[in-house]
Amino acid sequence: DFDGDEMNLHFPQDHLARAEAYEIVRADQQYTVPTDGSPLRGLIQDHVVAGVLLTKRDTFLDREEMRQALYSALVDYADDDKGGGSARGHSITVPPPAIVYPRELWTGKQVISAVLDHVTHGRPDMTMSHGCKVPANYWGGDDSGEGEFILRKNYVCCGIVDKNTFGNKGLVHAVAELHGRVLAGDLLSVLSRLLTVWLQKWGMTCGLDDLILTPEAEVGRAEELAKAAAACRSAAATFAEADENVPDAALRQQIAARLAEREGAEAILDMRSSGALNKITSAAVTKCLPHGTKKPFPKNCLSLMTQSGAKGSMVNFSQIAACLGQQELEGRRVPRMISGKTLPCFQPFDLSQRAGGYIEDRFFSGLRPQEYFFHCMAGREGLVDTA
Repeated sequence: DFDGDEMNLHFPQDHLARAEAYEIVRADQQYTVPTDGSPLRGLIQDHVVAGVLLTKRDTFLDREEMRQALYSALVDYADDDKGGGSARGHSITVPPPAIVYPRELWTGKQVISAVLDHVTHGRPDMTMSHGCKVPANYWGGDDSGEGEFILRKNYVCCGIVDKNTFGNKGLVHAVAELHGRVLAGDLLSVLSRLLTVWLQKWGMTCGLDDLILTPEAEVGRAEELAKAAAACRSAAATFAEADENVPDAALRQQIAARLAEREGAEAILDMRSSGALNKITSAAVTKCLPHGTKKPFPKNCLSLMTQSGAKGSMVNFSQIAACLGQQELEGRRVPRMISGKTLPCFQPFDLSQRAGGYIEDRFFSGLRPQEYFFHCMAGREGLVDTA
């Protein structure tokens, strides 16, 4: 953002400084964090999405697409007189197809295997495994076999290229440990080219159709959120040590008296109410996501983006498609004014979950003015803390 941001350049002034810049400061030499050895470098966002799209089980390439993908990735390492960094150049070898009849087809996983074989040519084959970011049940059940990335002698047996591939103890990290930091840098460059070309072929667009829930999920969401009023009232009655069947007016008076008795009583009420309402939020979100959307994963781009680790989280997805949940300021619910109201339109010491800042609405279908105001309060606190 151009709000006063600067960039600084450092020019080495002699041969000693130049050597230091090349041997120490160079990005290839800075692959890991000095503190705990976890990787600093990796591919993010679009490349992560492309990795999932390329290596999912139903991705197949014909001979032309396979050759184009390999050449796009390995163009700098395609001849004996080429190469750079640590990887040696040599002619590209296309592996045998996974499907021979009725026409020859290669899988996306074979592309990764071929690229790894080419970049580590003349070096020992690698065997490793790591967990995938996308849960196995997203690919058709817990026994789908796609929950773990397994590499055997440079051959990708199963698993998906997602955020974990580029993270701690992932594929690129393993290459860095076995073949050195410079070769890992070469592999990142190659994968970057491959995944860029692949995403240009596929495309990736989040739209409103990614947010539409199935009728069953909508019914389930409404049923769960309908329990919020009773849960909030029950928490208030427990706090006031009153009978749950007492009329609202009487219960409001008892809560007002209880809050006036001692300082800090409001925090206990907030804690009880938030605890009860957070369970309802979780239940409502579970009914909607991830399997309640009309467009299923991985065709659902928002789900693909959040689950692969490219950008965003399940919280972002749930606030758009399910509900915003309890708004909190400094770890508490929305504070009351001296009148006992949270906003002028609510009763003093109102028992409803709405008055306490609980938002059943979602961004997809819009917020009402009171909810919008509470959400702005929580948003402002986030900005103030950032500053």
